[in-house]
Amino acid sequence: KAGEWNRFEANPNYWGGMPAVKAVTHRVVKEPFTLYAMVEKGEVDIAAGLSGALLDRVSGNPKLKLFTSRYSGTSAMYFNKTKFPEAKDKNVRLAVGHALNRAEVARKLLNGVCEPAASILTPGTFGFLPGLPQLPYDPAKSKKLLADAGIKPGHEITYTIQTDSFPSLPNAPQVLEAFAGNLEAVGFKVTREPYEGNAWLAMMRARKQPAVFYGPSSIPDDGGETLGTWYISSTMWSAGNIAQPRYDAIFNEQLQAIDLKAREKLLQEFARLEEANRETIPLFWCHTVFVAGSRIKDWKPALGSGYNFNLKSAKLAE
Repeated sequence: KAGEWNRFEANPNYWGGMPAVKAVTHRVVKEPFTLYAMVEKGEVDIAAGLSGALLDRVSGNPKLKLFTSRYSGTSAMYFNKTKFPEAKDKNVRLAVGHALNRAEVARKLLNGVCEPAASILTPGTFGFLPGLPQLPYDPAKSKKLLADAGIKPGHEITYTIQTDSFPSLPNAPQVLEAFAGNLEAVGFKVTREPYEGNAWLAMMRARKQPAVFYGPSSIPDDGGETLGTWYISSTMWSAGNIAQPRYDAIFNEQLQAIDLKAREKLLQEFARLEEANRETIPLFWCHTVFVAGSRIKDWKPALGSGYNFNLKSAKLAE
């Protein structure tokens, strides 16, 4: 919650040597402008979650530095096939995918922090399969696929909007609203269901997802974890709406695989199958951008996680 904080102290007996940073205080500051002001004044050394115009201000401030944890977030659009039975048809799922203008959203709302994804697995994910094509924005094709599936203009769907942002998707409310507009543009009547973070988690755990819902992964460094969280038939997150026996088999096989190459091959098989099945629509690969004040001389955030700060690599100004 806003205003809450935690203090962490370095372990002098850590196996890799004691970090140069002896103690860290983590504060929760939800208001971006307040957070920017705090780091600018030196009240905060490192800030996460700033985007848009605030990042532009950072670039023009010689006292501040930008550091990036690449491929720290991935996301997709999912389908509740109980509330939206038409989505059992792959062509209907493709219609939703072709309706989403991800490139424009990335450019106008995400300021280069995110890029359109070709897969739920990122280039920084173990098991990533290079060369998969991105699903192009094509509203005309979307309308045709919907018409061919017997879905008429005005078809009602419920749709989730998260009201707060997080590392795997900056500006989440605006981004998800833009996609709602994309869906309306191809003929859907979209009923928005807003959720703040805790309410979203409760909804997901209760398996009460809207017809079309957004799903993120904030630590996408291992494809097996992403597969197990979102794509196997027993996972609570997709509410049992994905029933691909081979996905379940791949998940179990990679859990038991000892050889890394064999495990990587299994996860790449999943990526290839999902590209063919389109059970979900990949959205973005996002990077977590950190703003640092003058006390931070250098730092290397971890690849694939906006939460693993890797503060052992931080160097303080003398």
